[in-house]
Amino acid sequence: MQQRDSCREVWIHDNRNPVSARACAGGGGGLNYLDLNGSASGSQDRSVAGIFAHETIQGTYTINSHCALRLIADVYDDSGALVRSSVIDGVVVDNGKQIRGMFESVTLPNGAPVASALTVEAIRVQGHAQ
Repeated sequence: MQQRDSCREVWIHDNRNPVSARACAGGGGGLNYLDLNGSASGSQDRSVAGIFAHETIQGTYTINSHCALRLIADVYDDSGALVRSSVIDGVVVDNGKQIRGMFESVTLPNGAPVASALTVEAIRVQGHAQ
């Protein structure tokens, strides 16, 4: 029981915990924040098929007592237009220092699904250290 509870406390102890995230497929990286209220925000740079873009992220997340994470995120381009929405399922590991996840779905603004095989590996770079 203590391990399950400490997972959440270690991961989201501060008001804004920077998390370095890297998408393994497609080439991207950025800095994202998870706050104590279940909000996620951040920015990323990515390149797909040689097309580079800087994007911002807004969303919500939950972490359950077994350290399973679900992030629902909207991704916007530099002009503020919605580019896609994603659902990412993952797990918090290494005493709250890392997230490993996989995109469950990617959806365009018109509702069309996009096939994806994307994974996420995130490493906490700042925040509460136990």
